[in-house]
Amino acid sequence: MNRAVPILLTCLCLLFPVRPLGAQTVTTIATGIPSNGDVTADAAGNVYVSCENADSVIRKIAPDGTVTTFATAFLNSRGLAFDATGDTLFVAKFNFPGPIRKLDPGGGNTLLAKNLNQPTSVAFGPGGDLYVTAATTVHKIDPAGNVSNVTSDAVLNRPHGLAVDENGMIYVASAHDGNIYRVEETSPTATVTFLAWVDGLQQAWACGFMTYHGGRLYITNGDNKVHCIDTSTGLVTDYAGTGQAGGLDGPADQATFSAPNGIWASPDGTIWVAEWGLQRVRRIDPPAVTGAAALPGTGTGPQLAQNRPNPFTGGTAIAFEIGRPGAVRLQIHDAAGRLVRTLVNGERGAGSHVVRWDGRTQEGTVAAAGVYFYRLRSAEGALTRSLTILR
Repeated sequence: MNRAVPILLTCLCLLFPVRPLGAQTVTTIATGIPSNGDVTADAAGNVYVSCENADSVIRKIAPDGTVTTFATAFLNSRGLAFDATGDTLFVAKFNFPGPIRKLDPGGGNTLLAKNLNQPTSVAFGPGGDLYVTAATTVHKIDPAGNVSNVTSDAVLNRPHGLAVDENGMIYVASAHDGNIYRVEETSPTATVTFLAWVDGLQQAWACGFMTYHGGRLYITNGDNKVHCIDTSTGLVTDYAGTGQAGGLDGPADQATFSAPNGIWASPDGTIWVAEWGLQRVRRIDPPAVTGAAALPGTGTGPQLAQNRPNPFTGGTAIAFEIGRPGAVRLQIHDAAGRLVRTLVNGERGAGSHVVRWDGRTQEGTVAAAGVYFYRLRSAEGALTRSLTILR
């Protein structure tokens, strides 16, 4: 299987915060929701929240904020997704063996599939198939309930977030290390490639649930933020939240979250977030200005080229570009996330830059052969690539 080696940067602490765009706003729509699960909405604008390990209730929040019980006996429910009709809800129950059940508008449920290994997230593809993450596997379930495996891969380290774009590309986020992967259904074996890394292990987990809208992934994280990932470049930016735990509503660059987990994007770009820290459901309204200019990650932004030569023995050059002047950090890490060398740490002007790495560590010793990762961080976002040393 062709794939990039996963980035295990679990001990990395970077000091250049990427501030949210700020034009979007955060509003609390319901409180007292004991949810550590997912969130979604139906075609009529009602919001649904799963309980995970909080209790056994799936709750329904009407547009006016009224909270009612939609279904019971759903202890350990996690991922939620509506089908294309917008009135049939599909629920993953995190059991072993675990089922996928579908609920009609009245709350009655039937079994779609069973005997999955702790299913976590569910998302529909453009063809009407349901995709499910379970342990290190991505499953596909057709409308008749037939289950097939898209891929089983150890790099999917307890996949939690799951999203599928309009072209059928699958995106998976590993809860335990923060790595985001693309999964393409190629024949005879799916192709898994690294896309991005989201730092933030303050809650002892990295990635929560994930959703897709308009070329971008939105994902909750252990750092009390909602992040945005450009699916074409892997650029990671902050979409909402300061990183401080709390419940402050308002502009996205001032709002605070408390352990956000569930997340879903409606067709108009509204983001719904369920957080278990303060047991609330939040709404993030998109920027008032529509189009590419209104969204993060769409300007000139940072760019990080593949090092040349690669692989290399004696030395290599790394080119990068930033869209505006400011603080920049470029660092080399090994596959275990340990810092090997800091190449850039300070102010840089807008434009292109080239840095050479001689293959030595911070202490001046020769780095061993193997795969390493170089990560660029600026106020505009973060990008990561891999390189290989031959000895």
